[in-house]
Amino acid sequence: MSMKSETDNSQSSAQSRPFSLWLYLLIVFGLSWPFQIAGVVWRQSLLAVSLLNSASMVMVTVGTYLAGRYVFRDGFAGAGWRWGRWKSHLAVLGLAAVLWIVPTFIDLAAGTLKVPADLNKAKFIWVLLLPVPLLVPAFGEEFGWRGYMLPRLARRFTPRKAVLVHSIIWWAWHIPVLANVGFQAGSATADET
Repeated sequence: MSMKSETDNSQSSAQSRPFSLWLYLLIVFGLSWPFQIAGVVWRQSLLAVSLLNSASMVMVTVGTYLAGRYVFRDGFAGAGWRWGRWKSHLAVLGLAAVLWIVPTFIDLAAGTLKVPADLNKAKFIWVLLLPVPLLVPAFGEEFGWRGYMLPRLARRFTPRKAVLVHSIIWWAWHIPVLANVGFQAGSATADET
């Protein structure tokens, strides 16, 4: 028996498991929700909550990798990641920056946003650079939900139903973050009274 046929036999014995939405969600939610829940319970600082939420987004990537590589063994060919043209990537990042910066300057000009008295150069640079470390975790979340899960839903359902199921799952995944926002708003309201 040749070496090639032994390799072919071992690969055929490692058959891929059909995609199971419930198993995928169990893996991804199981790995990522503890970080979101910790952000709700341990609300010491905005930085700590941001780091926990970023870790949660990264865990969506880790869960997707584990599910695609070891559980379903279906790979990531349909994930939609292509380098494309660098000008297109810069245009998207530029648009995001414009959507973030222009309203801030409008609020400053209108007087509805006050510049903190203790704002110094280091804090200003920190605020400008803050979106950069958030891009990697955000990409991981998008890779999991839209790059991996949505195409598999689209194979099973009509496009409309696939997007609807996807949006419900995406909303449900954010419930701990939404709860944290609710707790913070409630605390702020209680502190004012």
